[in-house]
Amino acid sequence: MRTLCEVDWPSQQTNWPSEGSFDLQLINPLYRNILNVHPDQIPYISTWKTNVEKNPSWLKACRGDAHKVQFVQFDRQG
Repeated sequence: MRTLCEVDWPSQQTNWPSEGSFDLQLINPLYRNILNVHPDQIPYISTWKTNVEKNPSWLKACRGDAHKVQFVQFDRQG
């Protein structure tokens, strides 16, 4: 799965990022391409798409605020 997400899918000219995505606007073009060109990958993209659509609780930990980085800037004046 990691090879598909990081190497194979980005090379399919569908704007799929190598870090993966939970964005259906990126998943859907890739999904359509795989259906037409790479039938051996259908189980993988179908599972990915279904999980993003259903948003199970275990996946929520990988989305949203869980991966935001906060920066603090100190005031060096005075």
